[in-house]
Amino acid sequence: MRINIIGLGVGNDKSPETIESGPRWGVNEVILSRPVDVTFDMHDIPAILSGVKKQKRRTLEKLKHQLEKIKETNTLLYSLQVWPGLSNMAYPIKAVAKRFNATYFTGSIDYAMALALYKGCDEIYLYGANYHGSHDYRYQFGGVHYWIGRAEQLGVKVVPQSHSRVMNSGVYGYDMTQGKFKEWAGL
Repeated sequence: MRINIIGLGVGNDKSPETIESGPRWGVNEVILSRPVDVTFDMHDIPAILSGVKKQKRRTLEKLKHQLEKIKETNTLLYSLQVWPGLSNMAYPIKAVAKRFNATYFTGSIDYAMALALYKGCDEIYLYGANYHGSHDYRYQFGGVHYWIGRAEQLGVKVVPQSHSRVMNSGVYGYDMTQGKFKEWAGL
C-alpha cells in the first residue's frame, strides 16, 4: 500500500488529487489547500485555542478554519487527544513507540511516517516536505531522516520530491548525489 504524505512546503501542490494513487495524509493546515483523506495535527490544540500557547507560523483564525474544514469534510484527524464533534482519534503513540522502540518525533510528518510504517505500507511518497527555511524545519530535519531510515530498514520505498532537501545531499567522499550513487552502486 502506498501512502502519500503531504507537508506544508513547496511542492505540496503536486500531491495526488485523488485517492487512486493511495491515501493522502496531510499535516496541520494542508487540508485548507489540498484534498486529504487523513490529517495529523500534533500540537496542543486546546492550549492554542485558549491562548495559553502561541504558534509562530499559524494564526488562531487559520487553526479554527482548519478544524471547521476537518468537521465539514469528515476527515479523520490524528491528534494528541480525542475531540468531541470531530472524526478523530488520539494518535496511538504508545503502540507506535513500543513497536519501533522509538520516541524520536520532531514534527507531524514523523508521526505520519511512523503510523504508515505501523500500518504496514510498502511505499511512502513525500510532497511538500522540503525542510528549507525556518528554525522549526531545521529542527525537524533529523526526525524525518530517522523515520526514512527506519522505513528503508523495513524494505519500504520512500520517495521525496526531487527539489526537497530530504535524501538529496551528496554522498560524503564521492562527488555524486544520492540518486547517482544508488545508480553507480547498483542499488
